[in-house]
Amino acid sequence: MGVNADLSTLYRPDSFTSQAQTIATSLAQNMVSFATGLASFSFSVLIIFILSFYFTVDGPRIAILCVRAAQEICVRRWHHLSIASSKALGDS
Repeated sequence: MGVNADLSTLYRPDSFTSQAQTIATSLAQNMVSFATGLASFSFSVLIIFILSFYFTVDGPRIAILCVRAAQEICVRRWHHLSIASSKALGDS
């Protein structure tokens, strides 16, 4: 009462070699993709922490600079608009 099996049909050395090469190639490609993604994620997290710290420390100064810049832009646009309307209406 034994099981007769022909192991030569199950064991093909050339098949194992090609499968091992396929798996190794796929694994190498996936590792490169994983490493690239991990490096990108790590860099993004680092930049977020640096900017968060910078904005926390210098937040009030940055806010003042932004408000001043916005005021200057509004004043310039208002000045150009008033000049254009004066020319259009004939007022000198």
